[in-house]
Order: sequence, then structure tokens, then C-alpha cells
Amino acid sequence: MNLERRLGGVRGTVTRTTLVVTALTLTVVGVLGSISLARLAERDIDRAIVDTLDEVEQRYRAGDRFVSLTHPSGVEVLVDRTFRDTGSTDQIVRTRPIVVDDTEVVLSARVTTRGLDSTLRTIRRTLWLLVPLAAALTALVANLAVRRSLRPVSEITDEAERIAAGTGSGRVPVPDTGDEIEQLAETVNMMLDAADAARERQRRFVSDASHELRTPLMVLSAEADLARRHPDGVDLAAFAATVETQTNRLDRLTDDLLMSSSIAEQHAEHLPVDLAAIVGEEIDAAGFPVAVTRELVSPVEVTGDAVVLRRAVRNILANARRHADRAVRVELSMTTGLARLAVEDDGPGIAPPDRGRVFERFARLDDARARDTGGAGLGLAIVAEAAARHGGRAVAVDPRHLDGARIELDLPLV
Repeated sequence: MNLERRLGGVRGTVTRTTLVVTALTLTVVGVLGSISLARLAERDIDRAIVDTLDEVEQRYRAGDRFVSLTHPSGVEVLVDRTFRDTGSTDQIVRTRPIVVDDTEVVLSARVTTRGLDSTLRTIRRTLWLLVPLAAALTALVANLAVRRSLRPVSEITDEAERIAAGTGSGRVPVPDTGDEIEQLAETVNMMLDAADAARERQRRFVSDASHELRTPLMVLSAEADLARRHPDGVDLAAFAATVETQTNRLDRLTDDLLMSSSIAEQHAEHLPVDLAAIVGEEIDAAGFPVAVTRELVSPVEVTGDAVVLRRAVRNILANARRHADRAVRVELSMTTGLARLAVEDDGPGIAPPDRGRVFERFARLDDARARDTGGAGLGLAIVAEAAARHGGRAVAVDPRHLDGARIELDLPLV
């Protein structure tokens, strides 16, 4: 409804603007036209006077000794006499002295401008009558044209309101106009597609998260129920180990969910971060049970959020630690404008068809992960989200040194 009112305001504004512009244009054209006609008429009068004086001079030199005449063009001529000055502005007087038989003779010519003034007054009255009519007609045509051009916008608005109310088709109509309105409709549909995709991702995320949270809760509930039913047969050590395992799993899952949500919703900080220092600290803190080979260039400065980048590095290392058999290799290098962290392990590896899927939320590979030893499938998803947030990327590629998986994290340098 608000957009409808705005469209009505646009139509009114365009109509009023067109009306004013048209009136001003016609007025200026009328004034300039009147001035031009007056100048043209004055030039024609001057030409008629000159032609008449030429003719009178020729006749006088030929012996026709008249003292006055009225030319068919309306020019009056006197010989050796002048017209009486009446002080009127509706006449034009020109004189020409000539010498005939050693005698100077003055020819005087006069023509009145009453007819010209009357014609100009008629033109002005006509313009004053036509200007309002032409302006009103132009405003009407402009209003109709604007209504016609904005009709697709009204249709887009109506469908958008139906979509918001849950009764629409899900997409706005795209008019075949080839202008900005068509681009507007296509852009709105792109936004709706993105919103649908976001809702679908959110739905899957909620579904997967609820499933992951429900599993350890069900285990804890089952263990508690068993202990309540058979208190004498409960192995307290095993019971405590189960509770601790499932509690830790819930803690990790909750932490991962919060981190994934914060990465998606918060704006990235733009502060210099020494990625080499973070990688070295996280390798030392990971407690690898296998041999770790380091090839780290230092310092390597990137721009971003130190907390998020540290979590991404930790998750890549944790992935390698979980799947490595005997060795892990960590490389940090700089390429053209990028810092590249590459982590390889000698575990089961990742099949090429699954290399894109490992960065999806709650993704698990049958051979590489297990629910009892692996995580919830959010570790590498957080890595991908952190990379995208910082203008980089995370990919799984062919290993270069070991036989397992190779995960690369590319981030722009400072």
C-alpha cells in the first residue's frame, strides 16, 4: 500500500513537472516567436521603403516631377517636403537626399505599423490561449504515459505483497520491456531465489542440528533410565565414561554451532593478524600423536578476525589429527597476494567426488568419519565459512607429499 501511494506520488510529480515545463516552453517559444516575427516584419518594411525610394528616385530623375505619391506597397513619399512629427510610434520614416540637375532634392518616405502591431497582438492572444490548452493536453498525455509505464511496477508490488502474505506464486512477473523495470523484476526474483535458498539451508541446518543434539541426549537418557531400573548392576566407571563422552560431544557441538552462527551473522573485523604465529601456536596445542612436519614462512600477515582465523586453523589441524595414521605435514607459504595454509595427512584421504561436500555443514564421509570418534561435521564447514568471510577460500585437493587428504586455506595478504 505504501508503494502504491508512492507510485501515485510519482505520477503526480511527473504530471506537474510536465505541465510546468510545457507551459514555460510554450511561453518562451511564443515570446521568441513574437520577437522574431516583429524583426522579420521590420526588415520587410525597411526593404519596401528602400525599394520605393529607389523607384521614386528613378522616376524623378526621368522627369516625373510629382511632389507626393502612395506606393502600392503602402509607402507614402513626399518630394522636398517632410512628414509632420506627430510623436506617434506607429510609423517609420526614412529620408534620402538626391542631387538632380545640380539641385538637392529630399525624398521622404513613411509607412505605418498599425497592421503589424495588430497582427502581433493577434498572435500573442492566440499564444496565451494555446499555452494553457497545450500544457493541459501534454500533462494528460504524460499522466497516461506514466501510468502505462508504471503498471508493471504495480503488478510487481501486488505479487510481492501476495508473496509476503503467503498466497503468491513465489516469483514476481517479469515484463518484457527491456528497461530498468524489467531489471528490477529480475533482481527481485534473484532476491527471492536467494531467500528461498537461505530458508532451505536454515531448515536443513535446524534439522541436522536437532538430530545431532538429540543423539547424545538419547544416549544419556538411556543410560540414566538403565541405572534407575537396575541400580545394582550399574558399572559406575562405565556410566561416568559414557556421561563424560556424551557431555563432551554436546559441548563440542554447541561450541561449533555457536561459532558457525557467529561467523555467518557478524561482520568480519579488518585488523592485521600474523597467521604464522597462530599456526605455530595451534600445532603446539593440538598434541599430535604422530610426526608433524612444519614448513612455515614467518611472518605472514593477513587482515581479519584473529578469533575466527584461529578457530579455522584449529579445525583443519584437528581434521588431520583425527585421520592421520603416522604423519601430518603443515605448510604455510605466500603466493601472489595470498597466504596459503596446506595441511596433509596420511589417512584414508578424500575421494574427488566428495572434496566439495566435506565443507558442507554436518557432512560425513563413510570411510573417513565415524560418529563415535569424529565430530558432528561442522569443523571443515566452519573453515569454509571463515575463509569466505575473509575473502578467501578453502578447498580439498590432491595430496603432494602424503597419501591422505590435503586441505588448503587461502587468505588475502595485508
